[in-house]
Order: sequence, then C-alpha cells, then structure tokens
Amino acid sequence: GEELNGNGELYIKKHRKLRIKLVDGSSLAVAIVLKSIPKGTSQVLLCGKLNKVASALAKALCQSGVQVCAANENDLEKLKESVDSKFGRNLVHSTSYSPK
Repeated sequence: GEELNGNGELYIKKHRKLRIKLVDGSSLAVAIVLKSIPKGTSQVLLCGKLNKVASALAKALCQSGVQVCAANENDLEKLKESVDSKFGRNLVHSTSYSPK
C-alpha cells in the first residue's frame, strides 16, 4: 500500500522511461464505477471510509464537472487536498442524503 511504496510511485520514479501505463486494481475499480454513473448526473454522495479508490473517484468526478457531496467534514478536507484548486468548488459538505 501507501506505506510500503507509495502505491507504486517508487516504481514509476525508478523507471521514468517506461512507455506503458501502470494500472492497478484501484484504477480499474474507479473506471468501472465511473462507467456505471448515468450521463447527466450532477451530484454524487460519497459516504463510507475514505480510501484510495474513493479519493480517485472523487477527483475524476470533480474534473468531469460532477459535484461530489461528502457526508464527513474530515473526509471533505482530505479530498480538497488531493483535488486541484480549480475543481475544489465541486466538493461540498452534505447535511442531507439527497444528491441528484
């Protein structure tokens, strides 16, 4: 995991001239979830434990213009650190469970 090798980051840094993209199970899980979200979705409620998959999913959704509502304020702050500031406006704290 992250503590051991930065989720593969050490390998990528060591082999900078690789011409392939490394894809792990987390990336595949994010891709599957993104494909399952209906087109036209404007909001997604993110609840549960914040992990690598949830963070990557939130980042991808924010970049595609979908508003991500986090139920936990601590998780929201962690997500804001990982998302570019120009997409940070798509991260909001949700007090209700009724995203569109």
